[in-house]
Amino acid sequence: MSLPNTKGEEITARLEILSKRSEVNPFEVPSLKKDIEKLASVNAAEFFMLGGMLAATLGDSGESKELHEKTLRLVSDEVTFFNFGISMKTVGDFTLANKMFNKVAEKLPGDSILLTHRLSSMEADALVQRCDIAIKLVEDLDACRAA
Repeated sequence: MSLPNTKGEEITARLEILSKRSEVNPFEVPSLKKDIEKLASVNAAEFFMLGGMLAATLGDSGESKELHEKTLRLVSDEVTFFNFGISMKTVGDFTLANKMFNKVAEKLPGDSILLTHRLSSMEADALVQRCDIAIKLVEDLDACRAA
């Protein structure tokens, strides 16, 4: 017999489903927000963490980061760091995602799911850095041509 999921686990599952869709259902977001807000008086850390995850799913990197940082002020365990990393990976902040995943790896070395996220985030971060270098080179070339 399986144990019932907590409300936080249920919301996390709904967020995962939402994040995998190509388009966000506008009717689902208010329902998720309402369920997350119900946690504010029960478990502030979970409230902030789930809010940060929702913000990342909706593409709001600033709010996501702010809410996850509030979570870390209350709880700094593997789950908190991992979810912060996933959110930052979702919004494209691969450098911060890697920092969070590295913190988890200190406590859970060899975790295969974590390793998968770390590798993909490191690859994406390296690609972004190479693109930034390429853009700078093109800008320098344009400046030379204009001179």
